[in-house]
Amino acid sequence: MCLYQGSAREIATKLITMTRFSIQRSPNRNNLSLLFICSFFSLFLSCSSNKSDDTEAQMNDPEQVVEVNETNDPVNEEVDMAKVEIPPGYTILSESIGDLDGDGIDEKAIVFNTEREVEMGTERELRIYVDQEGVWSLWHTSVGPILSSESGGLLGDPFESIEIVGGNLMINHYGGSSDRWSYLHEFHYSEQNWSLVAATLISYRSCEYSETYTYDLVKGTGFHSYQSEECNGNGETIRQEMDIEETLIISSKEKKPSMDYFQPGQTKAYVQGKQESYYY
Repeated sequence: MCLYQGSAREIATKLITMTRFSIQRSPNRNNLSLLFICSFFSLFLSCSSNKSDDTEAQMNDPEQVVEVNETNDPVNEEVDMAKVEIPPGYTILSESIGDLDGDGIDEKAIVFNTEREVEMGTERELRIYVDQEGVWSLWHTSVGPILSSESGGLLGDPFESIEIVGGNLMINHYGGSSDRWSYLHEFHYSEQNWSLVAATLISYRSCEYSETYTYDLVKGTGFHSYQSEECNGNGETIRQEMDIEETLIISSKEKKPSMDYFQPGQTKAYVQGKQESYYY
């Protein structure tokens, strides 16, 4: 038990004062005064050591840490409230958040792996959710725009990503073998309907060619380019030549495909003045 509570400066000051007082009053009792002072100083060191030990013990006490960690975190509570209810047997493949209907409030788009097995592997499902007072509520469900898990040829799963950009939903696929291809399809919500508004299709084979089709279904225009190339024995490109560059005019009679019935790469585009078939 400590007989004196105080700071180190206060205790040191008292020791000096007591020493001076003892020497002045009784020079013959210096030994007794020094003995008393040494005893008091030892007691002071003991008290300081006990306080340090108590402080260290509190810092190392796991119960103290638990109490701090148990503090409520409003940020975590908000995240928990916004969790999406995942359908039984489904797993999330990809997701994106952004405003899709122009009301200034973000929606959430999620691509799920389902339990359903089809001819080309596992069927995917796109679900779009709206935020209703902190809870994600299902708004729309669609299967068509996401390719199944084995539709990418030798490269396997073709799904690349889903993003919400500028109010549009963008879905990217990639696949092939020696000939590679990539699809980028852009959907927009308007007048209670989800429609395809733009598409970019690229196919290529290294050291041979690359071909690109772009479609703007809002403006009714497109673009087609074909470039041949040649490589040396090390696979380094030594020649590139643009063989075709042409503007495409999409028929005004063609309606923008609905997202729900869309099949990437298999929907025919009607281009004016062209006999060959075009697909997006």
